[in-house]
Amino acid sequence: MLTALKKKRDITSTIGHSGWFELVERAAAAGDTFHARIAKLPPEVDKLKAGGTMAIRDIVAHVSDINFATGTILEGLSQSKPIKFKVEKFYVGAGGKRWDALLYDHLESLDWLQDQAEKPISSMRKNAHHIYGPLNGREWLAHIVNHYEYHTKQLDKVLGTSRAQKLIATYQGESAPKNR
Repeated sequence: MLTALKKKRDITSTIGHSGWFELVERAAAAGDTFHARIAKLPPEVDKLKAGGTMAIRDIVAHVSDINFATGTILEGLSQSKPIKFKVEKFYVGAGGKRWDALLYDHLESLDWLQDQAEKPISSMRKNAHHIYGPLNGREWLAHIVNHYEYHTKQLDKVLGTSRAQKLIATYQGESAPKNR
């Protein structure tokens, strides 16, 4: 019962009357907007976090992992081959990756997701989600939209800290042209 309520609140309400291609577009727009924000950040803020959040670099790695996984799930659904995965694999973080590599990975994950979503998938084909239960392709795309909303709020929380504001201001001051 609780699973059904969560699914209705988070997934079904996000879908609304959206068809396949509208959901693909919304997921792509959410990813592009998120990427535009993180691409402007100086590398110095990537390790920052706020209460209840992962570090920015780990958020980016996690979102990329989820995009790759969802693309793989969509690929499996298109071939009637459900994909099994271990949830803990999506929370390993960025490790020692450089910031520019994390940004590149995020773009690659968006491309992979969009490539796998090029053709609509029958709503009869489903793959299990650890919170929402069985989801069809449209529901997986709605999940991506929600996932970006959630992590954008986390990013806002981290970037709202005084430490982040100070680092960004310092970075912008250093990159601004010097007046002579």
